[in-house]
Amino acid sequence: MEMEDQRNYQVLKVEESVLAKVPKESFYMEVVGRHEFKLPGKIVYVPKHWRNSFVVPGSKIILNRHFYGIRDEDLGRRIVAKVKVVKKTTQDGQEFVMIDIFKDPNGTKPTRELKFLINGQGDIQIPGTDTKIAFRAIV
Repeated sequence: MEMEDQRNYQVLKVEESVLAKVPKESFYMEVVGRHEFKLPGKIVYVPKHWRNSFVVPGSKIILNRHFYGIRDEDLGRRIVAKVKVVKKTTQDGQEFVMIDIFKDPNGTKPTRELKFLINGQGDIQIPGTDTKIAFRAIV
């Protein structure tokens, strides 16, 4: 008998034309194979992508960033992307924030930059930290 995943996902924010840094390949930047999981009433298909995990400064919280549509030559560089911030809540009520970053294949000019601000003004608080995810205008 197949069990449904008991996670709940909520999209908190989506921004287009965002400048985002792709980390270099390392122990913390790895390829994740194509996979799927089942949520109530649907199956979610996840394409092959790169995942970067890092400890949020000043905390013990790990933030996962998922990079879609990047190539090896994008590693260690900045890309323009659509960025989706998602809150995941587990069955036992734990909350996590993760970031999905989809490379813009059209070479669009960036209008915002993805930043992580400690004790600053930002758009989304990372649970369990003093850090916020911010989308700053590029001037």
